[in-house]
Amino acid sequence: MIHNLTQLLAGLWNKFKQGSSIPAPSISKNDIVVFVAGPTGSGKSWFIKEATRAESVKSSRGYHPSTTKVQAIRCELTDEAKADPQNGGVESIVFVDTPSFLTACDDIDAQKEITTWIDQIGHKPRYLGIIYMHRIETDPAIEPIGDHLQELATIPRFGDRYQPLRLHVVVSCDRTSGSISDSKIKKHEDSLRTRMLSLSKSRWQPSMHQDHFQGEPEVAWKAVEELIKSNRTERGSL
Repeated sequence: MIHNLTQLLAGLWNKFKQGSSIPAPSISKNDIVVFVAGPTGSGKSWFIKEATRAESVKSSRGYHPSTTKVQAIRCELTDEAKADPQNGGVESIVFVDTPSFLTACDDIDAQKEITTWIDQIGHKPRYLGIIYMHRIETDPAIEPIGDHLQELATIPRFGDRYQPLRLHVVVSCDRTSGSISDSKIKKHEDSLRTRMLSLSKSRWQPSMHQDHFQGEPEVAWKAVEELIKSNRTERGSL
């Protein structure tokens, strides 16, 4: 059990070994697992790439999927952070980049890919949560959050046995893609928040990050800190 999650989260960005981000073929019982989900082009791989600085993560930042397979990246805590008795034995945070469910690419079966990965990872993690990415330029009515999460929640050994699942919504904004009016930003944010709050409370424990993600590692890590502040879903079953 994580005895003092607040203490572990304080300065989380500075508690990882430099250059420690590596592919994670399996999961340890002392890992915190962060799934990053969302529509194609929402910034999932971009978020993970900037947070982990892992060269193996490819990000297209467009509507052609760069993620066709599940890719997990492990960020290892420093020896000092691992030795701290207050963190309950947590050793790493593992970011899981997931393919998009509702995509026009016929050769991508996201549900199959995620199911296969879950079957292969081994141990139950210490904690599991979801970062859900949404591109601010996209009307939430066109890419409803509920549709994507419904696909994820129906995966065997993922949704049924891990509820309510902690969910933190992060809005991405690519500064190189052109301008979007303040009024449209507010309209899309309000729509996204309304749809998020209408999600099933028995299945999801949702919240929304205040800042837009524009490629800053510190914003990504702040979102992760907020995601795992609530430890209601500790040590369930994938």
